[in-house]
Amino acid sequence: FESWSLVPGYWSFDSPGLGTISVVTNDGPESGLQHLKLDPLSYNQSQWAMLKLDLSADAGATNLFLEFWIRSQFNSANYGQTYLEVSGDGTNWRQVMNFDPPGSYQKYAIDLDAELAAGSITLDADVHIRWRILDQQSSAGSYYRIFLDEVRVTQGNPTFLLAVAPLTFPENSGPAAAIVTIKRINSTNMTDSLVVSLSGPTNSLILPD
Repeated sequence: FESWSLVPGYWSFDSPGLGTISVVTNDGPESGLQHLKLDPLSYNQSQWAMLKLDLSADAGATNLFLEFWIRSQFNSANYGQTYLEVSGDGTNWRQVMNFDPPGSYQKYAIDLDAELAAGSITLDADVHIRWRILDQQSSAGSYYRIFLDEVRVTQGNPTFLLAVAPLTFPENSGPAAAIVTIKRINSTNMTDSLVVSLSGPTNSLILPD
């Protein structure tokens, strides 16, 4: 959303009532200076942002992924819900996910060609992806707001950066171990791989036996 001065033709929006959908610079974009904000500003309202793609050049592809970063301002199912949907005509929709994004930005990756195939949607010039939210909070100032950033379609398995706090073990302290638990909640049909490296006192690489 960095270069937006006018809305590109491949994005469209719907926001009934008092709601707004806008590119903003405040509230901490995941990357760069701007991100998309969906703000219903009224109870029990549904908003959506839709991306239209031309995937005709990728017909037959089996390694397309939709990647995006998303967060909510009030990450509780009591406030609302977020839906990710796909369509082959912009009218009939297939739900891919029904989820409640966390309060801080998180990356999601969806096996796009698999989800489209499951909905009998052809990889052509008429592929639609929609992020839809439903606000369920009636308190003014506490509406279910969503922020979206870094939306892209990629080929090949996405990469997720796993940040682990540095661990220090005293020299000659005997066996030591660091355990990292990964819970997959935001990707589908992916092959997982984890690379772990340890550094010695001079930053030399220590490989496990």
